[in-house]
Amino acid sequence: MSKKSSVIFSESASFKAKAPIPIAGAQPVPVEFTFIGRDSDEYNEWWEANHDKEGADFILTFTTGWELDDPFDHEHITKLLKKRMGSFTAIFETYLKQNCSAKLGN
Repeated sequence: MSKKSSVIFSESASFKAKAPIPIAGAQPVPVEFTFIGRDSDEYNEWWEANHDKEGADFILTFTTGWELDDPFDHEHITKLLKKRMGSFTAIFETYLKQNCSAKLGN
């Protein structure tokens, strides 16, 4: 298998990407999260099982960690979502863009 083919067809169980956490009156702060990589079948199964969850319960279905010094747990994710209202969208959009673009080879 050529090097190009091995890159295209190899899958990583997880990946890291920075989500732009919004700060009122300032530039977003990029925070690195570790996301769970899924192929299209896995993604569809995950979506069916979890799309009705909210807040930290939903975030925890597709993330496994972050670069912050604070513990990565339900309590601290909830605090982040409460303090930085746009952070939920930023985290989920980052996951979608990175996971889906990886499937496109971008």
